[in-house]
Amino acid sequence: MATRYPRRVDEVELENLAARIAPSFYQQLGTNLGISYAQLEQVKTKHQLDMKDAIKDILVCWQYDRSTVENTRETLADILTKSGLRQLGDQLRKCDEEIRPKETKPARPTSQQATASTRPEIHVNQTPSAQSTGSRGLGDIVNMVSSLLPQHQSHIYNASLHTLRVILRDQNNAQTTRVLPPKQYCCIPTPWGRVAVSAFKKSGSTSDGFESKPVAQIADNSDRSFIVKQGSDGESFVLVRSVYGHIYTEEH
Repeated sequence: MATRYPRRVDEVELENLAARIAPSFYQQLGTNLGISYAQLEQVKTKHQLDMKDAIKDILVCWQYDRSTVENTRETLADILTKSGLRQLGDQLRKCDEEIRPKETKPARPTSQQATASTRPEIHVNQTPSAQSTGSRGLGDIVNMVSSLLPQHQSHIYNASLHTLRVILRDQNNAQTTRVLPPKQYCCIPTPWGRVAVSAFKKSGSTSDGFESKPVAQIADNSDRSFIVKQGSDGESFVLVRSVYGHIYTEEH
């Protein structure tokens, strides 16, 4: 019976692939991934000091910008092969350990450990004291726990005809700013949890080149990606959620 491999490529595999792709393959790979020249230049500028991060960025963007029918292991392996990376393509198809490390099995417990593990634990509900939590407030504890959770990519697509500055603020109050030309998008690593996005229109009358008041804002509890578009009057702007896996398609 043929070995069955996971249909989709996970982010660990994408990171391992990016680490093994030479910067000289960036442009060809990006083109074969269906990413426009302008977008490739934008990503390269953002990661000008580390092309490995740029390569990972375009791989992750491809993963999230395609439907689950299109972003399969086999499809990405074919793209790698077409880009002159046949060996990596073959390793990806076969879930080679260099690309997809196997999980390490836990060591068998000793008899003493096994006995201890079968002993029931008694949990007593107690209100944490100032001594047990130190100087940490509830917000600090929440931030500490959320910082240990995995990240995902929040996408923001500028569907308008204006250059916009977008600011994403996560639940830890960390802020990421991107400038998006018309019809461009960005990928922002974001911890799981609530995010808020604000969009600012370009303006020649301010010192930093953008209006101080946002033209559109949105907050969401469910780690979505977003689209900034112009309203029906052609003057106003609105931020909407995009369909999961389709960053150009508005969720209805």
